[in-house]
Amino acid sequence: MGFKDGSLVKNSKNYYIISNSKLREFSSLQLVKDLGYDEDSFKEVFSDELKYNKEGDIITSSDIYPDDSLFKVGDDYYQIKNQKISKFVSRRAFSTQYEPKQAIEKGPEFLENFEISEDFIGFADGTLLSLGLSGFIVSQGKILPINNVTTFESMGFNWDDVISANGEEIGIYEKTKLFTIDQPHPDGVILSDKEMGKLYYVQNGERREFTGPNIINSYLKKDPVLVEEKGLRITNQCELKKKIGFSKKYDCVMPIESMKDIIGNDYQFVLNSDSDIKINEINIMFKRNATLENLRLALSDIKKKIIINYIGE
Repeated sequence: MGFKDGSLVKNSKNYYIISNSKLREFSSLQLVKDLGYDEDSFKEVFSDELKYNKEGDIITSSDIYPDDSLFKVGDDYYQIKNQKISKFVSRRAFSTQYEPKQAIEKGPEFLENFEISEDFIGFADGTLLSLGLSGFIVSQGKILPINNVTTFESMGFNWDDVISANGEEIGIYEKTKLFTIDQPHPDGVILSDKEMGKLYYVQNGERREFTGPNIINSYLKKDPVLVEEKGLRITNQCELKKKIGFSKKYDCVMPIESMKDIIGNDYQFVLNSDSDIKINEINIMFKRNATLENLRLALSDIKKKIIINYIGE
């Protein structure tokens, strides 16, 4: 997993921009200055981190800006893509992806040199947005409406990370089907396993591990979603036994005490059988022992359900 497109990085006396996922070196510091970049906007990175982006052509001319270059014209931000210039829908959208110092300041006449795209650039993938009582997550240039509070919290999202968007910011997106608790985290979400000391970026439905602290910082503009990989390694089992009498039902009891401190509310069940069986129905019931602490937890759950119903799930 390499640096984010548009990143400005340096190693020793070498200056680079990440353009179309490639590491493109500027031929000299003087060229960097001639193009209008602020020397201080280039972040010093480790040499090992540079290898995760393929090398592109060296930049030798001050006449053409490389793709993914960023600009500020007045109060607006722009980015070059395929030698067209696209406008960020708002400064807030820009700030979810980049820092202001990464953009080269230009006058209005600069825009006359480019074909201006009709499409706006929005928020970074994985950004949480709200409009009225509706909540959304941005992914692959679209917004997924989050169906309820339970889904939001079960996915590990943080209420403090939600950006209250306006109609214009939401309006540039195509809305897709509801995002529910049954779905995996969408593309753009960053996952953090603190016990393992690893961070992952969800891309194309897969986890891609970040390979360096500066690479992480090129993507991470808000708190990651906390996960625990050890939860995948903790298992319990029980043997199904036929109920007494003429019933065709089977049951078993499985303690899950060892899983109580694992982050998340999702469980995976696997049924193994030595012979072919036909299952008409599976019922799963979670029970708590009658303790004062469990009573408090139950009352807390009831409160959450009241809140969900109040906002019109």
